[in-house]
This record gives sequence, C-alpha cells and structure tokens, in this order.
Amino acid sequence: RRIYRLKPHLDRLCDSADAARIALPFADGSRTSNIAAFTDIIHQTCVASNQPTADVRYWLTAGTGNLGVTPEGCEAAFYVLVFGGLPSDPAWQTDGVREATVPVDLVPHKPRMLAELKSNNYMLNALTAMAARDRGGTFGIGVDADAYISESCVLNVVALGKDGILRTPPF
Repeated sequence: RRIYRLKPHLDRLCDSADAARIALPFADGSRTSNIAAFTDIIHQTCVASNQPTADVRYWLTAGTGNLGVTPEGCEAAFYVLVFGGLPSDPAWQTDGVREATVPVDLVPHKPRMLAELKSNNYMLNALTAMAARDRGGTFGIGVDADAYISESCVLNVVALGKDGILRTPPF
C-alpha cells in the first residue's frame, strides 16, 4: 500500500523528458505541477486497481501527432498501468538469484546518455538477460573488457564483503 521511491522516479522521468525534448503534458508545463499531476494520477490508478500489492508502470510519450522522428507537432501523453505483480521465484527471498556475467563483446553496453535516460528501449537489457540465461544465470551482470561490473539488465548490483557490509558501486 505504498509506492516505492515515487518522487525520485518521477524526477528521473522529468529529467528524461527534458533530455528527449518531450514536453510535460499537464497544467502550466512546469516540472512541479507535472510531478503533482503524475503523483495524483498514479495514486488514483493504484486505488482504482483495488490491489494492495502490485507493480506500477507508467510512461510519458511524445504522443500522437506527425508520426515522424521528432516530437514536433505531437501532444504528450501519460499512461499508468497497475498489475498483479511480476512473477518471481520464492527461493530468491532466501537463496538469492543465480547469476552469470555477460561480457561486453557478447552484448555491448549502452552509451551513457541511454543508460541514464529512462526510455522504453530495452533491447540491450533483453539481450543481456537472454545471454545470462544461456550461461545459467537469470538477469545478467554486464562486465567490461577489463572484467569490471557495469550494470545489470534491470536490477541493481551490490556486493557483500567478507566483513558483512553491503556495498553499492558508484555511478
């Protein structure tokens, strides 16, 4: 009955819209009024779903218009989907996730802009997960040519040290 880190996710959505040159669709077009509108719509959709535990997906799109390459002439649209949850293996809760590394020569890394910009282009993510499954893993952990961890396809990567401290890599 709580939405996980909604404000930081909406901040990233607005940053990505700005980088992709997609206009914010609500009220005066300001970031503040749009985050308020997004929050309200997401909350209303969650309540209407009547699901106490669910996954929420939302999209901001340039919308319909010229059907060209740029968002020129388009009217931005915001969509929200609430659904019963992604399937997971209960063993993940206690045993962790079996994982495999995916080298950069097998699946190339996203350029920085696409790694930071939230978009619906998940082709490299899908290829990483498929390559990991081919290697006995689940989602895949990308590694560069020097075997340094880059990222996972859709998850955070952390390390548990011998000292019992959980560490996250810097961005």
